[in-house]
Amino acid sequence: MPRNRAPLPRCSRQRRAYVQVKSFPKFSFCSKSLLSALIYSDNKDAKNSLIDSYIDIEKQFPDADFKIKDDIFYQIILKSEKGIRLGSIHEPINKISDLLSLLLFSPVFIDEFLLEKKYKNGVSNVCVYPMMLLDKRTIDLALKENHHHIMPINFSNIDFSLILTNWFAQEKKSNYSALIDSIKHETGLKVKYEVHNEIVMYATQLEFVSIEEGENKSKNKYVHSIKKYLSERIIFCILKKFNIDDIGIFISDLRNEIVHIGKPKKILHQLSVYDLMKISLALKLTIIGFIFEKLSINKQLIYKYQEHFMGFKTN
Repeated sequence: MPRNRAPLPRCSRQRRAYVQVKSFPKFSFCSKSLLSALIYSDNKDAKNSLIDSYIDIEKQFPDADFKIKDDIFYQIILKSEKGIRLGSIHEPINKISDLLSLLLFSPVFIDEFLLEKKYKNGVSNVCVYPMMLLDKRTIDLALKENHHHIMPINFSNIDFSLILTNWFAQEKKSNYSALIDSIKHETGLKVKYEVHNEIVMYATQLEFVSIEEGENKSKNKYVHSIKKYLSERIIFCILKKFNIDDIGIFISDLRNEIVHIGKPKKILHQLSVYDLMKISLALKLTIIGFIFEKLSINKQLIYKYQEHFMGFKTN
């Protein structure tokens, strides 16, 4: 991946800062035995032919140095024209980790960063370790490896420089801090009251999206956002699963049953906690779809992302 340089908003005292992303691939040497172990085919003749072709190429180009890319690591560098105070550096760093959490749909935290200070006679480096109080289950999720080749959105199919620039340029992204926190502090365990709270919160955010886009009529406040920003495949499955005709009315009635204590629980009594979790997840992915479109992520990638984390099989 090429190095990317994206501008950040002006810092204090009108200092301009930039973000630079560097990639560091990890390789292992390629060999006949390694290819034989890595490659599988039901057609043994085809597999053997492929390995024989590799051997022939090695003989033809003895100086060629073939390697297999095992992994790739990324380094994010913040640069300022005139330097930046330590107290001011946390905000852009946290914003970057927020964006990565959204893209990976997993907790991402900056556990350390290196400060570089230049002097006339040289450079000194200081490692900073931010203090965080996190649930152990959240830490386990944050430490879980995310393999780029199975992730629906990765550095190979997006322009990260553009997305990063758009992310910092958004003035209203703070409206989604609760959604981002729900990802960054995920534990993998849900109880009913948490799911109820999430459904109400996400439904409220869907209303905001509709209002922002001029679709604030009562009958459109949910269905507009869902139809515009959620995968049709997910919408179809929800309609079929819960035997409903209008997903907007369904979400509105469900929200009202949760919020109003005395209201008859016609829908809630029919839904399991697992059902509620799936509905909450669909609403959450709808809002993420809205955010991703603002970041200039391709619509098909957004749908692939939503279907992947909804548990659908995707290509």
